[in-house]
Amino acid sequence: MSESDAKNESSEKIQGQITDESSSALKRYQGIVVGERRFSFLLKFEFLTFFFSGMKGAAGLVLRQKLFPSLFKHCGRKVVFGTDVVVRNPRKIHFGDHVVVSDFAIVDGRSDSDVGLEVGDRTIVGQRAMLLCKQGQIKIGTDVGVGADCGLYAVGGNCLTIGNDCLIGPYTYFGGTRYHFDQLDVPMRVQGHDLRGGITVGDDCWFGAGVSVMDGVTIGRGAIIASGAVVTSDVPDFAVVGGVPAKVLKYRDGRED
Repeated sequence: MSESDAKNESSEKIQGQITDESSSALKRYQGIVVGERRFSFLLKFEFLTFFFSGMKGAAGLVLRQKLFPSLFKHCGRKVVFGTDVVVRNPRKIHFGDHVVVSDFAIVDGRSDSDVGLEVGDRTIVGQRAMLLCKQGQIKIGTDVGVGADCGLYAVGGNCLTIGNDCLIGPYTYFGGTRYHFDQLDVPMRVQGHDLRGGITVGDDCWFGAGVSVMDGVTIGRGAIIASGAVVTSDVPDFAVVGGVPAKVLKYRDGRED
């Protein structure tokens, strides 16, 4: 089996887990959302998320900071969870110290790996941002700002890696997974993903609002991606890029192509 076929099989596993009518609704919920088959962990997960996720004000912040860490694979010191944060597969999530997960964000560590989602120290995840491992891995460095309403996806064995000190503007999308579309008589949704190895972002990059970064792209250190750009190919170190598809506009270090 090729690597691409293996990744597609992993991706199809997600759909199978959701639609498998041979399993009870509770078992599917445990596998897809809770990520644990132990009934004791299910009870703890339900108790903490039901009673404390939506608790408003300072009391909610303090109680979540004290109680939520026990759900995760690792949760560093003084991690802040906002109101109505959605947590899925917490036993595959690793948070560093002083991480902030803002109101209504979704963090999902579902992965075949031991750790699906890893978030470094002092990283801030903005309101309604979605960090979703769909049988892939997301690794975010230290001192990263993920803006509101961003979507970060890692599908079918792909890995999304974001370096340290990156600034990610609101409504930015990482993932850009393509579907195969060669067969005209077969719906594209069942032709499988055209997986290209994930996305790698170097340290100290800045993404404007509404950027889309497609699967298979590497973005070099110190790059700036202009608002609204669609990045379909690799970006060199210190390049400033923009447009659809994104092209190099200039270099921060003064060099020319």
